[in-house]
Amino acid sequence: MRKKIVGGVCTPQTSKHLWLVAIFTVVLVSATHAQTIETVIPADSFLYLKLQNLQECREAIENSENWQAAAGIISAASQWQDIQQLMQALPMFTGTDIHGLIETFLGSQVAVTVSPGTEGLMVGIVIENSRDGATPPLQKAEQILSQVVVTLSSMAGNPVQPEVENYQGITYHTAQLNTMELTYGRVDENFLLVGLTSGSFQKMVDVYKTSRESITSNASYRSVAERYGKREVFAYVDAEIGSPYLKVILPPLVGEQLDAFQTLVYSWDLLKPSGSQQLSGTLKENPQGTLISLFQEPSKMQAIQGLSGDEELFLTVAPSSSQTLWQMILGSERDTPTSGNLRSFLIPDGTDLLGAVTGELVISADSSFTNFVPKLIVNSDGEKIKSFGVEFPETNIGLMFHPDSPVKWQALFNSLLEKLSTEPPQQFDYKGMTLNIAAIPGTLYYGSVNELFVIALSKKKCQSIVDNLLTGNPTPIFKKRLEDLPANPGCLFQLNIEKFLPFVETEGLPWWRPEIIGFTQKVGVLFAALAVGADAASLELTLSPEEKPIDAIARLAPVIFFVAMLNQQ
Repeated sequence: MRKKIVGGVCTPQTSKHLWLVAIFTVVLVSATHAQTIETVIPADSFLYLKLQNLQECREAIENSENWQAAAGIISAASQWQDIQQLMQALPMFTGTDIHGLIETFLGSQVAVTVSPGTEGLMVGIVIENSRDGATPPLQKAEQILSQVVVTLSSMAGNPVQPEVENYQGITYHTAQLNTMELTYGRVDENFLLVGLTSGSFQKMVDVYKTSRESITSNASYRSVAERYGKREVFAYVDAEIGSPYLKVILPPLVGEQLDAFQTLVYSWDLLKPSGSQQLSGTLKENPQGTLISLFQEPSKMQAIQGLSGDEELFLTVAPSSSQTLWQMILGSERDTPTSGNLRSFLIPDGTDLLGAVTGELVISADSSFTNFVPKLIVNSDGEKIKSFGVEFPETNIGLMFHPDSPVKWQALFNSLLEKLSTEPPQQFDYKGMTLNIAAIPGTLYYGSVNELFVIALSKKKCQSIVDNLLTGNPTPIFKKRLEDLPANPGCLFQLNIEKFLPFVETEGLPWWRPEIIGFTQKVGVLFAALAVGADAASLELTLSPEEKPIDAIARLAPVIFFVAMLNQQ
């Protein structure tokens, strides 16, 4: 039997599917099939965001066991009551309930355009909803927007009724709400245009009427839309047009990096198993001097041969990226008396420190490293350090290093070992390899394997790395991920969320309950890759390869919800 929504208010008998879609909407605070939505997007749009396949997303949510479980956790929380009260009040402000808003405004796809204008930025929204109903959905959308205008202006003490006007044969409504000029109207039965700034509605109508060019005339846009444009979340940024505007709102360090890019694209494939989030950009011919250019890698990594892909945590940094990071770290050091004394004690004068530590670096660990608490042992006479050591428990942390200058690195390592060791190094054999053990007074296991320097804080980890280097047999998933990278990676990162989540500091976090963490842990592995080529760069994030991202989001939804509620307090 079909459940009902009584009097426009969500009751306890409300359809569970409605709750699932409502929670998805609240958690993501987002809306994105017609192939012609671009015909109203101006060619000079420097920001174009499209959220599409919304009906398919809603169906996926309604049929998802993950979302049903997430809805149960969230709706049982006391914080959800505030959201529920807000939804119950919606008919008073909008003339419809949450179900009506979702069905009306999140029909097929939603797009946002931002472009320059003579009097400032032109900001517009395009809503496509072609489904049938007693009242055409976009006619209903106009009614809802008019109701919102009347309600908000009345609450401000200055009631406003939207005016009805005509532009190029298109009937539209307009109203002034404080400093915002809201203009909205249907160009046909499938598209509703909403202008948020003066002239933006008219500009989109001009594009629709073909008196202005659309974004499809932009060759840069077409090249990326063909590759990424069908994903559920798609955003295009023309950095050359938008840079002056974006630099005003972005932090200076971020804004300066826009000078390296011609275009930027963000996309997220929500409905495809192992779908990824990807931020990619086309680079200008000579991006020298920008940070992103320093992560450009001309050759493939070698040290990742020591990874199987099953590691709970790893970070790889390629040589160019390594040099960039070391320059940032060493350049930011402050010469305090203590740090100066320690550095001069450990590193001989004249050492080319940057040259010694630059190279391909791989660090891996398992969840046992959360108990890793090193203890520094300093013996000094108050002014001069006589001895220095690091004491720590045996921990499964390992490092592989392929130095750009093996001679400089070996000289630096030998010097450090001489200053730190409490007894002469010992040797041990493993699978035909001669390795070393040193006490500093914590125990280091180290040696060279296939021209790579290996160091670990436990014998087990050292042996595991050697096994990987000798067999070279990565998991199929990890091998596929490496093959799919668009260029030689500058950095790779992997984190097994299920293994590490229990070690997060829990004090003061209301969402840290066994049922939430047990549900969230199953999100699995987060994999990230930064790759920079000669003419393009990309940052890709992937969750579980066996699961659709929209289901993975459900596992994180309770945490996102409670964190959002904390920020509202």
